Amino acid sequence: MKSIALPLLLYNRALRQLLMGVASLMIILTIPLGCILSWLLLNEPLTPPLLLGGSLVVLGALIPQIRGFRSRRLAI
Repeated sequence: MKSIALPLLLYNRALRQLLMGVASLMIILTIPLGCILSWLLLNEPLTPPLLLGGSLVVLGALIPQIRGFRSRRLAI
């Protein structure tokens, strides 16, 4: 429970400062961030499948941001 509290607090802050579409992509980052915090704070193991799955989740959240950045840059 402690490892998921910080990601959810960060998500609530993002909801206040970002557009809803951007903030909604950030909610899926609570899972990999919670796993990393569990590893750091609670000494939970980070297995290779967990690392692979977490990296795929992060990549899935980054792709729309990169594509959005390119389209904004081209529109200028």
